Amino acid sequence: MSAPSRPPFDGAQGKPFDGAQGKPFDGAQGRPGAPAAPPGAPPPPPAPPRDMFGGRPIGGLGMPVQKAKNFKGTLRRLLEYLRPHRAALAVVILAGATGTVFSVLGPKILGMTTTKIFEGFIAKARGVPGAAVDFDYVGRILLGLIVLYSCRSSSSIRGRAGR
Repeated sequence: MSAPSRPPFDGAQGKPFDGAQGKPFDGAQGRPGAPAAPPGAPPPPPAPPRDMFGGRPIGGLGMPVQKAKNFKGTLRRLLEYLRPHRAALAVVILAGATGTVFSVLGPKILGMTTTKIFEGFIAKARGVPGAAVDFDYVGRILLGLIVLYSCRSSSSIRGRAGR
């Protein structure tokens, strides 16, 4: 019986060395620096991730971006797939845009109402003759705001109805 041959030893790293691969050799798994497992032993379980994101940055930030190999062909296939859904897609996009516009306009109009009330109080406090809060103007603005918010909520509901 002859003794089993051993791989060459890399004295610099203190590990067996695989001359063909040019890197440290692990007899069991072939991974650099892994401890040797006895023959017939089951493979070791995978190591748990370092954190809840698996050691990757959150959301893939910092990851290399993969470009589509055929962007035009992929876009053409996507548009062809969406062709029967054009009307519904247009309604959803329009409802989203309308809801966004109303979300921006609502606070702006409410600010105009607040400004008008504040101007009336300041004028009255300074003793300007005939100064008062213009409640007709405030009422018209608030009525328009109620209509605006009801349109916003209906567009929001319409956008969710397609789900």
